[in-house]
This record gives sequence, C-alpha cells and structure tokens, in this order.
Amino acid sequence: MANPLTVLVIEDDEQWQSVLKETLEDEGYNVITLADYRQGRQALNNYVFDFVILDLELDASAPMLDGERLLRQLYQRRPDTPCVIVSGQGDVNVVRNAFKEYRVADFIPKDQFDIPNFVQTVQDALSQHRVDKRQSSVGRPDARADLVRPSKTGIPAPKPQVQLHQVLVERFNEGELGTLCFQLGIDYEVLRGEGKAEKARELIKYLLNRQRLPELAQIGQQMRPDILWEEMT
Repeated sequence: MANPLTVLVIEDDEQWQSVLKETLEDEGYNVITLADYRQGRQALNNYVFDFVILDLELDASAPMLDGERLLRQLYQRRPDTPCVIVSGQGDVNVVRNAFKEYRVADFIPKDQFDIPNFVQTVQDALSQHRVDKRQSSVGRPDARADLVRPSKTGIPAPKPQVQLHQVLVERFNEGELGTLCFQLGIDYEVLRGEGKAEKARELIKYLLNRQRLPELAQIGQQMRPDILWEEMT
C-alpha cells in the first residue's frame, strides 16, 4: 500500500495480539495494538483510525463488557470508522446488539478464526466502507481531517491542544465549562457544536487563534490547581 491504512487492535491476550498484528502487517496495514479499556478509550478520543479490530471481553471481572463500552465510544466519536469484532465472547444478545446499535461490520468467533477468512473480512468491510462514504459524503468536508493520526511507530504523545481538550472534557462538567467561558468573556452557548466535547474543542480553537490560551491556563489553575496547565498552553 502506498499510504498504508492504520488499524487499531484492542485485544488483551498477547498471543492474539501477535496473530492479528502480524497478519495485518503482512497485508500492508499499519497496526497499533492496545490491551485494555482505558488505553482504547484514550486512543479513540484523541486519534483517528481507518479500521478497528476489537475483543469484547477485555476484563472478565468488569460488570459490563469493556469491548461493548468501547463500541459505544467508537460509535459516538467515530461513527464512520468500520469495526470487526474478533472475540471469544459469543453471547448472542451482545453480538446482535453490537450489529444493531453500533453498525459493526462483522463478528469472528475466536474458535472459528482462520487467517484467510479474517483478511477477507477486513478487506470486504473496508470496501463497503469506501462505497458508503462516497455515497454519504458527496460535497461534504471530511470531518476527520483535523484529527491526529498515529504514526507508523505507534501512538505519539498527544499535542498540547489534544491534552487540553481531554482535560476540559474529563475534569469539567458542562456548568463548570460555562463558568470558565464566562470568566473569559465568551458566551458558552454561542460556541459551535453540540455537547461539551464539541464546545470545548471550539473554545480551544477560538483562544488559540487569538493567542489567549494563557488566560485559560490562569483561570483553569484557580479552578483545578492540580492540573499542569502551563504544559498544555
């Protein structure tokens, strides 16, 4: 592949990680492997991938399947990213729900896994995704263009603005974010986007373009003194 597609594999078993990674790399893909829910959630929040391979049962002790939680995260944040489940967890209701709610491209049980079928499944899912994307995005800008892509050597350290966005989303509720905007002289409701994540991103862009991020750091330091604001602004 001239410009290899980047595939995120979220799988906690090291042997399965190796099988999936080596198989995909042999086909020319750039592969990032992660092992748990926390890493997967952070990656899906901060980066854009061309394809996701997901194990449903990342932590058997969790009250809800971590893989299903990540599917929800993927669908909410990157609904146009195709995903194939490769999992030993074959609960019919869980799998049916994954197809119905999260538009999963396919499910491969681990006890039925074979490499040629897996490779073909990925290729078919990507081909269908390209067709769907052409049909749905004619004349529309690529919403993922400004997102960070992982490098071939792995997931890089997030850019300061990416870290700042993560802090605003995870450490502030919507009311506190509105208070922060008020102290900056910005109308929170006027910021473009729906929901805290989109408005936080627009706030950062607005302040960055006007070289006002230090003001955000000063007010943020008063509200959350445990955060290293200077490193992000």
